[in-house]
Amino acid sequence: MEANTAPLLHIQDLSKRITLHILDGAIVEPFSGVSFDVAEGEFVAIVGASGSGKSSVIKTLHRTYLATAGNAAYRTAGGALIDLASAPDRTIIELRRTEIRLVSQFLKVEPRVPAIDIVARSLVRNGATVESAREAAAGLLGRLDVPQKLWASYPALFSGGEQQRINIARALVARPRLLLADEPTSALDSRNTARTIETLLAARSHGMTMIGVFHDLDLIEQIADRVVVMNNGRIEAVGRVGEVSIPRVQPTQEVAARV
Repeated sequence: MEANTAPLLHIQDLSKRITLHILDGAIVEPFSGVSFDVAEGEFVAIVGASGSGKSSVIKTLHRTYLATAGNAAYRTAGGALIDLASAPDRTIIELRRTEIRLVSQFLKVEPRVPAIDIVARSLVRNGATVESAREAAAGLLGRLDVPQKLWASYPALFSGGEQQRINIARALVARPRLLLADEPTSALDSRNTARTIETLLAARSHGMTMIGVFHDLDLIEQIADRVVVMNNGRIEAVGRVGEVSIPRVQPTQEVAARV
């Protein structure tokens, strides 16, 4: 989807290097020189073989990783431009609270907190009442087909697919402007993948933008506007779905980057 306004996110020459001191200072370079724009309301899929740098890009945009070079200029709801690569930690924390959310492959939560409260928590932190936050959380959990009997249970006891749907609900409940997704459907069967697609597309209809790592070609064709193809830590192609060749790869966790 093309936009006539300035991009929501302008990524320019973004790179990440890691020095492994336990390996005599060997240099790991997950990705280098990554550049692409993302328009507001657009869904962009990052694709490529395991080890190509896809997940590392997502983690750097979320600031789980610190970029070594380059920038990622994000346009906030108020129109300010913030470089996700170099902004102060306090600014990034605020953006995570109000505008940017991450869905990772794995659920990391405090123990002994019920699933519905894990999903509702971000709304409560933003000022919603516990009752209204739980109501919104219940709506998403129902849409994602998480059994109601599990809502009061602890996600540590859930299956991988159930945990992944809790992750998705937790990210979407506050209606973020930008969703960063790292293999958000890797543990889901076809039925629950379809439910997740419906939920993401519904969020998109309210203006959400998404950058996601995907392996499933059918899913990419259903949900993505454009694809960024990565190979060996660099961008190989960027284009609309149907205009660039999308590699078929197995949905395995991204392995360690090149040393």
